[in-house]
Amino acid sequence: MTQPPPPTIEDVEAYYDRMDQFYKIVWGESLHGGYWPDPAVDLSLAESQEELTKLMIQKTGLQQGDWLVDVGCGTGVPGIRAAQATGCHVRGITVAHSQVAQANQRAAAEQISDLVQFQWGNAMKMPFDAAAFDAAWAFESIFHMPDRLHVLGEIARVLRPQGTLVLTDIVETQPISAAHRAIWYPSFQINSITTLENYAALFDQAGFAQIECFDLTQDIARTLEKTKQAIEEKRAELVSVYGAEMFTMLDQVWDVTDTVYSNHINYVLLVVRKV
Repeated sequence: MTQPPPPTIEDVEAYYDRMDQFYKIVWGESLHGGYWPDPAVDLSLAESQEELTKLMIQKTGLQQGDWLVDVGCGTGVPGIRAAQATGCHVRGITVAHSQVAQANQRAAAEQISDLVQFQWGNAMKMPFDAAAFDAAWAFESIFHMPDRLHVLGEIARVLRPQGTLVLTDIVETQPISAAHRAIWYPSFQINSITTLENYAALFDQAGFAQIECFDLTQDIARTLEKTKQAIEEKRAELVSVYGAEMFTMLDQVWDVTDTVYSNHINYVLLVVRKV
């Protein structure tokens, strides 16, 4: 089976422009999955997204006055939460111009623009000086990018010695079939998925020492269930924006997504430090 070409920067921007209303309707303001630290507590999807952001903030070890680079900042919610929680400075980059505007508008509305600013930027060539940041994170963004090692090298370049990188990503545990990749990758503008074992080698090559690895697969599993529930609850609103054909596409994509998440990937949070 012919595999789709890897997404370009323009493809990723077009995807987020096209899906902006979908994610707002279904997920709310955050562009990442949820986290249920206590399986007995049935958090809403929005509450669980905040829990995952809190975990990311905790693992960066940020202090007041530190500088964080948010690599793939989306519409800015996690970066803003980091500044609100710790008093750190945040500089976020995204390849979607509309996200830059939304993120800066949100920072202004929450009166935190003195600490948090967002701009267009390519993670393969970040617009920052060397050793400018104390910490970095890539929050469900690195799978869009064409070369993990190159991106990790860029992050290492802009981090100060002993700077911390926290990232979340999906890692392959069993090979995904060509047929499933042909549907799933372009549906989410995925460039590639790697393995946890390969990450260890990539970190070493990029100049990082791995500190912690958390398998959050079970803790984020309700995200798919809650997403499908929200799609059904918001069906009329989604049809008004995208048309009824959206649901034909969603049925196919979610069937494949269920299979891939059940049998082929794990969701991990990795904490590394620049050596």
